[in-house]
Amino acid sequence: MLKNQDYAQFVNLMLQDLKNEKKHMMFYLTASATVSGLYREEHREYFKKEAANEMQHVSEFHDALLGLDVDLVAATDLEFVPDFLASYDLKELLEFALNMEKEVVANYAHRISVDVNLLQSPDKEWMEIFYEDQLGKSREDVDNLKMILRSINNSWQVHT
Repeated sequence: MLKNQDYAQFVNLMLQDLKNEKKHMMFYLTASATVSGLYREEHREYFKKEAANEMQHVSEFHDALLGLDVDLVAATDLEFVPDFLASYDLKELLEFALNMEKEVVANYAHRISVDVNLLQSPDKEWMEIFYEDQLGKSREDVDNLKMILRSINNSWQVHT
């Protein structure tokens, strides 16, 4: 049950974040099937691992929304089809993943600094902690993707 209009606004923002996490999960799962190249198997495993991590994020968002007394059955968009890149090119997939992760880092930082103020205690403090955890995970993904892309760019420059 929603407590007021600010609370409803925050829940809607969380539902948008949940959709983003589902988009990430589907992107990484699809990338694990479509990636090609010499080290395809290693890249497949990387994308599968990321898909599993995103599935965990989806579950964490579900749990947090249930904790805020959100009716997930009524709130779930059953016709949700994520908009993401499908490609065979490793570098293109990694660049898309990096941009997705950068987007959620910015979103989660905004949730912490601005949007949680729509809530009252103790939900406000709980959501700050929740989003700090999500922000940390996504920021680690950004840093990891940057390093992978840096190594790919360096190896392609040496060989071309």
